[in-house]
Amino acid sequence: MRTAPVHHETRRHAWDSFLPSEDLVGRPNSQAEGQPSPLHPDELFSALDGSTVSVDARLWRIHVFSISDHNGARWFQLGLGVRPTHGLTFKAAVDDSVDSVLAAIRQALSSAVPAVS
Repeated sequence: MRTAPVHHETRRHAWDSFLPSEDLVGRPNSQAEGQPSPLHPDELFSALDGSTVSVDARLWRIHVFSISDHNGARWFQLGLGVRPTHGLTFKAAVDDSVDSVLAAIRQALSSAVPAVS
């Protein structure tokens, strides 16, 4: 049975509805002057959703279900695989870059999924 794909806006709002509304609004920039502002969760969502990472000669497509800021941390909820066969939820710093998040995903995959031989 095939189901229609769910647009990322629908997935994000479904996840965000579980969080208190005060956690969904922008926070003042606490970065030191001259430092770039942290990416907004929507910017990270766009940068990561549909991208791929390679771990142990295996290519993984990233399906972003949600990115939410909560209590000073940024939470990621992802599906991994051509058709998401693996789920990953993890916490990162709100000022982590796209490259830092991709490195965290690679680390999680390399330590959790056996290498393909």
